[in-house]
Amino acid sequence: MIKAPVYSMAGQLLEQIEVDESRFGGTIHRDVLRQSIIAYEANQRVGTAKTKTRAEVKYSGRKPWRQKHMGRARAGTRASPLWVGGGVTHGPVPRDHSQKLNKKMRRMALGSAILAKLQDGHGGVMHVSDNAMFTPPLLWEWIEGKLVVTKVAPAGAEIRRRTNITTAIEKILVAFMIRLLPK
Repeated sequence: MIKAPVYSMAGQLLEQIEVDESRFGGTIHRDVLRQSIIAYEANQRVGTAKTKTRAEVKYSGRKPWRQKHMGRARAGTRASPLWVGGGVTHGPVPRDHSQKLNKKMRRMALGSAILAKLQDGHGGVMHVSDNAMFTPPLLWEWIEGKLVVTKVAPAGAEIRRRTNITTAIEKILVAFMIRLLPK
């Protein structure tokens, strides 16, 4: 059992609750956490790097000079990768770097991350009243002041989402911490 502090919206410590480690998987799965971080970063990549090959470079297919009796190296086209302004050999092409994580792996990684924060004493629970509006500036205020403070959304509470980063943070914070409320 881990003790987790419960804070009010004003930032006062209300109580300490006991959290069962088994709710978050019981152990920290470092390999799954690593894989989820790699997948997250890979999914952020755009993958639009592109260079032109010798077929795509804008040159004619005419031979620059004849094959023999010129005293120069033979050349077939100006688009050759050997020439300045020629195509690129084995250059990057647009591709999809995204990786998929199974649902069970995503849940396991999230549980492991929250469990690690709780074990280190950097986590907590924020009690939100039914009529409170949880806004992103309040979230940032809490994160700056308390490192990682999680939000518990009661059934009737409305959550306002404005940006992708706050949406991602709120999803992470809300996902498992709802289960921490004392029954």
